Amino acid sequence: MPVKKFALSVDENTYQAAKEVVESGAYRNMSHLFEEGAKKVIREEQAKKSQNPCEALASL
Repeated sequence: MPVKKFALSVDENTYQAAKEVVESGAYRNMSHLFEEGAKKVIREEQAKKSQNPCEALASL
């Protein structure tokens, strides 16, 4: 799968919290953590718009 790179700016508190989660071993790295977070937000937004929320949840 092709990867798209871009810069991401977060406030210091978000960065520190994310760093702790990654260091706990829950995610491979910061990119993995933020990608999974983005997928969650996208699924939620799609579910709001969809007539069938199950379809939206299965799309990612």
